[in-house]
Amino acid sequence: MTWRWPGLRGGSGPEESTGPFGPAVVVRAIPVKRRHNVIRERFATIRRVDALRLDVTVLGQGIRDRGLTLSDLARRLGVSYAAVHSWERGEGCPRPQALVQLAEVLGVPPERLIGADPAAATLAQMRVCAGLTTRVMAERLGIPVMAYNRIERGVGRPVTGDELALIAGVLAVPPDAVQAAVQRVARGALRAAP
Repeated sequence: MTWRWPGLRGGSGPEESTGPFGPAVVVRAIPVKRRHNVIRERFATIRRVDALRLDVTVLGQGIRDRGLTLSDLARRLGVSYAAVHSWERGEGCPRPQALVQLAEVLGVPPERLIGADPAAATLAQMRVCAGLTTRVMAERLGIPVMAYNRIERGVGRPVTGDELALIAGVLAVPPDAVQAAVQRVARGALRAAP
């Protein structure tokens, strides 16, 4: 099966031809399933520096201690049963605001739910435990989202003392903790650089 899309290049072995609308490229059809796998593979190469995962043992223990079912928990958090079920299986992580609500419902600190060591937490873990997304954090700091992402990843220019104090104020943590987190991530970014 082939499709003709004017001006489109791609597929395996395109053949050029002319049509009523000008040059066209014949593209072999890619089955839908394979097409989705190709897209998934391309996006899988873009990895988050600090992928956050729920500690499923802490989640399961909290649910059992409170005597909740997954449906009860989903109703209390205002999310779907499928979302809570995926968290329990370790296949997903709630958004920062939902993580904070989940910690309150289960009676555990958010740091414990994501397995973060408070003494060695990264800036991303601190932000998530405060219930903030990168967009909201950047808005509160008055900087572009990409600039905040660079700070969180430890790349680009060094963070100034005023910026550290501002970040600490938004996260409600001591400036020393923010500085230590930024330094830890920067050291890791230097090691990962080619």
